[in-house]
Amino acid sequence: MSVDADISAAIVELDDEGVEQFLFDCLERRFGREKLQASDYTFNLTLPVGYRVLTPTVWIEAEVSNGGAGQYFWNRLVDYRPMTRDAIEGYEKIGAIIQAGAVRECVKTFVPLEPRCRRIKERRLGVKGFRKWMEIWDSLSFLGDNPLFDYELVTKQFRVPWIRQNIKEFAFRD
Repeated sequence: MSVDADISAAIVELDDEGVEQFLFDCLERRFGREKLQASDYTFNLTLPVGYRVLTPTVWIEAEVSNGGAGQYFWNRLVDYRPMTRDAIEGYEKIGAIIQAGAVRECVKTFVPLEPRCRRIKERRLGVKGFRKWMEIWDSLSFLGDNPLFDYELVTKQFRVPWIRQNIKEFAFRD
């Protein structure tokens, strides 16, 4: 049985809660944790379409759930453009239109502040710099990222059903 057939068979057997983690585990086994956690989304641009739907949408939701869109932009400043572009396209592919709109709203709000964020980050102040950036972001009282907190809804209603219907989109062309 091929690796892709193994993945397809496993996805069929898994309950909804295990599908996304299984696919992330497949990536980790194939490429290693360090490569997947690097702050350079360029690598992800080489992945099959399915992973380019899964990874940016899950990562953005994780960042936003942990510290809001301001934290996402701080942590992914080096590569937020391609990752955000993939996330918007990914949300649209799976039918999560509200989340795609929320990401667009986040970007629209961030772009005028990007130079300030970059200046703070370039000073390499560590946690102090992050706090300074978050003061700026939080002063906006921005709520446009709220739909991204609904990660469980996105997973159950959109992402997992899309994965199950499009498992071929996770096949690597070795």
